[in-house]
Amino acid sequence: MLLLSALIAIAPFSIDVYMPAFGDMASFYKTDYHSIELSVAAFFFGSACGQLVLAPFSDRIGRRPVLFFGLSIFLIATVLIIVSQTVEQLLIFRFFQAVGCGSISVTAPSVVRDCFNEQDTAKMFSLIATVMMAAPFMAPLLGAVLLHYFAWQSIFWFLLIYASLIIVLMYYKLPETRPKTEDVKLSRIVTQSFGRYKNVFQNKEAVSYLACIVLCSVWFVLFLTDASFIYMEYFKASKFLFALLFGGAVVVVIFANFLNIYLLRTHTARQILLAAVRVELFLVAVTFIYANFFTAELWGIFILFACTQGCLHVITANGFASFLAYYSENTGTASAIFGSSRFGFGGLCAYLLATFHDGSLLPFTGISLVAVFLAFILSFKLNLNLVDE
Repeated sequence: MLLLSALIAIAPFSIDVYMPAFGDMASFYKTDYHSIELSVAAFFFGSACGQLVLAPFSDRIGRRPVLFFGLSIFLIATVLIIVSQTVEQLLIFRFFQAVGCGSISVTAPSVVRDCFNEQDTAKMFSLIATVMMAAPFMAPLLGAVLLHYFAWQSIFWFLLIYASLIIVLMYYKLPETRPKTEDVKLSRIVTQSFGRYKNVFQNKEAVSYLACIVLCSVWFVLFLTDASFIYMEYFKASKFLFALLFGGAVVVVIFANFLNIYLLRTHTARQILLAAVRVELFLVAVTFIYANFFTAELWGIFILFACTQGCLHVITANGFASFLAYYSENTGTASAIFGSSRFGFGGLCAYLLATFHDGSLLPFTGISLVAVFLAFILSFKLNLNLVDE
């Protein structure tokens, strides 16, 4: 479980650790703050593409080869980021770095699904999420410390070392949970992958769950894109205070995950998911009103953000387990659809946020509210289906 958590944590580490460096990077590349924010959108787009392209291979040739290949791409792209000289190069290399992360994001959860049923999968995802909470707690703080003593490139040197250690540990400690099938010809894998993706989308009820989770996740993607601006530029927090605020939400998220594990004893993952959607809508609506119609204070925003993060982790753990339950044979492909849909649509919203940012909290809170409200409407259909069952 610890190795899987470390694997899955590569993606959040890759996003969270460099957030305190946005201002330094903007100065280095001689560009504006929001242009650096576009690197977050580029990361999400790359992750979505990586999951779609590499997921079918994990179902055919096994989980380990895909993980090794993705980590290799990640390492090469990280080196190129370190030596990049323009913001355009940064965006391109961040995209390919995320392609490598995409293989990890889709394959590591499939390893869990290979070994557990729906209820136990939800519990395992909650436990893994709890362990990897060290990423958002440690990453920004580590980034701030590295920036205090070194240039921003040192952050990516850390990612390079971290991923290298993971490769070594994975080689010795992670067994294969999906043996290679007899037919592994590239042409056949590519041909069959289209059919598998089509089959995933033919299940309308599963797609409804997917759409609900994707819409709920918009808030978190926008938060990752704009958190550095909100805390350090809008509220004028220092790099270290930003790191503490960003990581401080871990306490709420850990509580939410343990609460989720407790609730799974008496409720199904789907029941918890639908209830959590309503809670998230309430929190996002309160944030929108507070941020745009009152004089928002840093600590008030922080509390609302932390509670929303906790709620969203409950939604993700139960939503992922509920979605994968429809696809016992093609979990790699289903995981790719799940992750790429979240990151792809979220990346689009992040791009719009960074491109049309007006220096206020309205774009972030407004887009989030619309997305979660749509998820709330969709949840009524899912609730009716749950009652029919």
